Amino acid sequence: MESITEINIKEISLSGFRNRKEPAAFSFGDITCVTGHNGAGKTTLAHAVAFAFYGVTYFGEQKTDRLINSESNTCTVTIKFTDQSGILHTLSRSRSGNRTELIFDSYTVRQEDINRFICDRDTFLCIFNPLYLLNMSADKGRDILMRCSKTVNADNVLKALSENFRSTLSGLEITEPYEMISSYRAGIRRCDEQLKIIEAQKQTLRETEQANNRECGRLAEQADAAAAAVNILSEKQFSGIDKEYFKARRSELVEKLKTASGSSCAAKIAACAERLKAAREREYVAKFTGEAAKLDSEINALREKYLALKEKLQSLTAGSRCPTCSVTLTDELLAKVKTEITAGLKEITGAAKGITETKNELNETDRKAKETFEQYKKEDIESLSAELDSLKKAETSEDSPDIMQKEIEEIDLLLARGLLSDEELSELETETKKLAALEAQIKKLREYSAAERIAELESQAEAFKNDRRSYAEIVSALCEYISKRTELVTAEFEMPNVSLTLFETVKTTGELKSVFRFAYKGTDVSSVSLSERTAAGLEISALVRRLTGLKFPVLIDNTESIAEFDSSQLDCQTVFLRMVKNTPLSVKHVSRAPAADALKRAS
Repeated sequence: MESITEINIKEISLSGFRNRKEPAAFSFGDITCVTGHNGAGKTTLAHAVAFAFYGVTYFGEQKTDRLINSESNTCTVTIKFTDQSGILHTLSRSRSGNRTELIFDSYTVRQEDINRFICDRDTFLCIFNPLYLLNMSADKGRDILMRCSKTVNADNVLKALSENFRSTLSGLEITEPYEMISSYRAGIRRCDEQLKIIEAQKQTLRETEQANNRECGRLAEQADAAAAAVNILSEKQFSGIDKEYFKARRSELVEKLKTASGSSCAAKIAACAERLKAAREREYVAKFTGEAAKLDSEINALREKYLALKEKLQSLTAGSRCPTCSVTLTDELLAKVKTEITAGLKEITGAAKGITETKNELNETDRKAKETFEQYKKEDIESLSAELDSLKKAETSEDSPDIMQKEIEEIDLLLARGLLSDEELSELETETKKLAALEAQIKKLREYSAAERIAELESQAEAFKNDRRSYAEIVSALCEYISKRTELVTAEFEMPNVSLTLFETVKTTGELKSVFRFAYKGTDVSSVSLSERTAAGLEISALVRRLTGLKFPVLIDNTESIAEFDSSQLDCQTVFLRMVKNTPLSVKHVSRAPAADALKRAS
């Protein structure tokens, strides 16, 4: 369907709506004056138009349950209107409980369809209700006006900028520039903070390098003192000692040791003595201890069983009860039981005798094994004692490996220690270790260089500086963008008596922030009278019509408080609502004469 850009209401029909329980119809002309006392139904017609087109009140409220007459379950509003081509259309909205039916030109439609081929609710109400935009929140009001604007989109603003600023903003998706400026200024602050941190790190590195140099000087003094002590002790250590002679003698002894047979006497003596000691300490371990213990356990068990049977036998008498089967014992049964128990006692005695004989055989075998062990132990001790005596005699020979080994050890001690005492040798070792540790520390400190790390930090700083320059250029370009957009918006939103402020500078930070503020003849609309506020609203309604190209009706309420109207702002169908005391509702068409005169005649 072709979009509807002009609406001229011809008739409104109501049923069950507000104070109209019964059906009622009202015709409208280009100029329509609606008069009557409070409660007569003037504002009902305003609500009816908003309800029919968008299911809301004249003020844009969604809760429309209050619009249904208190004595009705259903309300219906039907509007007949012509479009820009003079074609007559019929729009009807009915509400019953939570169910709504919307019919346009005999077809059931959805609200989305109305929004598509006419316009959205907010745009319609900004034209229809002159005070609608003035009562709207800042963010929503800005959004509506910016959507209506044809020239303030990002592409048009960029085209109006110089090539330098366009190039800076190239590739950026500009949404809300004042928020982007705040973000980029925060980026500049972050860069400044990082540059301060990097400068502090560089200063720390320089101070560390200077401290290292001072520490190197201090350690070098200690190293010189340690080196002097090492030199003095080293000179004394081998003074008057022919080290070459002792080295040659050591080599000679080593060669002799290589040709010497066998191991050293001392080692052989020690090994032999150890074997002799082990032989003397060797003890016999019985092999049948476990079996003997097991046999003793079996004998004890048989003994306990024998004693129990014997006690049982002695306790049996004629007429008593058998302790096993609880049967009363007659003389015959008593004799039989005693015979059985006696046989059991003999059997136990025989088994115990057999086990005892087996244990005696084990004991005899163990005794013979112990005698054999003791004989071998004695022979081993005698043999090892003779071998140890022989080794001790051979130990006194000069060419013995032990003598030569001992001389080598003495030569090694002399070559290592020299003429130094224990205290002096300990001091030499301490000073040598100290000198090595000091030289290692000095080397490590001298290897440390801050130059490479400082160069790396300077590279990082340069990157942050580049980012800062880039952010600053973008902020400058965005400020120019906002200035140019404000210029374009101001030109497009220019009205005779109403001015609109969309941006202002924050005094403390210099940043731009978004505002949405109307002034009528230089005074904020929140502080003007109702008539001045209505006059401002009429100019804003005319602005929205001009921006959108939509020619929709304008309904002006409370006109009894307005002395005159600017007829140049009323180039569309206009409905005046005026309170006249003690009169019924009246809807009259008047000619398109100056609005104030027409309204006076209608009243």
